[in-house]
Amino acid sequence: MVRRYAHLAPNHLTEHAKQIDSIFSDDVPNMSHMENKEGIKKRNALIFRWRALQDSNLRPTA
Repeated sequence: MVRRYAHLAPNHLTEHAKQIDSIFSDDVPNMSHMENKEGIKKRNALIFRWRALQDSNLRPTA
């Protein structure tokens, strides 16, 4: 039973989070503190691109 849920252990999750962080390194911007207009435009462009990716996989309604 312990092996079955080992992937949920905090140590295991921390290791994988560190691996993900190393992949992105410093390329991921922190947009929570943007105050200038250029930063806001950049944030809005990223949100728009994300929405386009999110909505592009819609399923047909039944």
